[in-house]
Amino acid sequence: MTLSTHRLEWMRANMLARACVVQLALCGLACSGPAAPSDSPVGYTEQRRSLGIAGGAGITTSAPALATSSSATDANPATAQPQSAAQTGPSSGTPNAPGASPATPALQATAATAAGAPPSSSSAPSITAAAPPAMSAGSAATAAAPSEAGKPAETSAPKATKLKLQFTTKSYGGMYQPVNLGAVWVEDANGKWVYTLEMWCGWQNTKSLKPYNAAGGVDYSVGLFPGSFTTMPPTDVVTSATLRQHKPHSNGAWSFKDSKGTEVPDGMYKLKLEMTEQEDEGKVLEVPFMKGAPPGPISAPDSAVFTSLKIELQ
Repeated sequence: MTLSTHRLEWMRANMLARACVVQLALCGLACSGPAAPSDSPVGYTEQRRSLGIAGGAGITTSAPALATSSSATDANPATAQPQSAAQTGPSSGTPNAPGASPATPALQATAATAAGAPPSSSSAPSITAAAPPAMSAGSAATAAAPSEAGKPAETSAPKATKLKLQFTTKSYGGMYQPVNLGAVWVEDANGKWVYTLEMWCGWQNTKSLKPYNAAGGVDYSVGLFPGSFTTMPPTDVVTSATLRQHKPHSNGAWSFKDSKGTEVPDGMYKLKLEMTEQEDEGKVLEVPFMKGAPPGPISAPDSAVFTSLKIELQ
């Protein structure tokens, strides 16, 4: 081979070498340009290593490196095995690996998301849902109970405001029959006089009404002169002198007030009827009733002396 042939071969080799250098430079520019596809970061890193520019100065990977161990594909972060620094190498770009450049919070969040773990609190704001206010047992029961709104309020039955009385006396064969005298009054549960509804008696005969006097009844007997009384009775008390014949009595009433005009308390009371045809104790009928009860009749059977008996709360 001649000198010119050697020179031509040398020039050819030199040109090939220059072409390789240019090719390598172009490859380096391409690698440092757009980021590698996110689905093949490992192959991209290996390609740069084969070109001898993976650890070059001023070149940083634009995509975060992912673990390449067989457990990297495990979707459960608890079962995935962390890759050691020897496996990833100093230039793999894995966060916290020895010799690797510090990774930004955004890259850390991207790597954690790709591995199946939730982003760290430093990469995204934390949103905490406020718990609903606790309800007490009473509140829960109230909320569960049906609403009472719209229902009419329950009202108690109206109370009677008056007692009305009707009866007819009948002779029992006393010494002075058919002449008779008597009284109708109300006692409390202890047998104490409360109010007189009717009295038919002359002033000289009051002592003959023994049960009435024993209860403490006031003497409303008619005096010697017309319009006179031993004690002036209230206007609603029916009064007359001693009767010469038996007759119906239909005007007796009580408005549930005492002799001073004060309404008496609710409770049990006794209606007393007394009639005599002699100067001694005669016949007495007692009928208990409830003051404060609703209007309605009071059951009381007739007796031998008091007939056509009708007692009603109004």
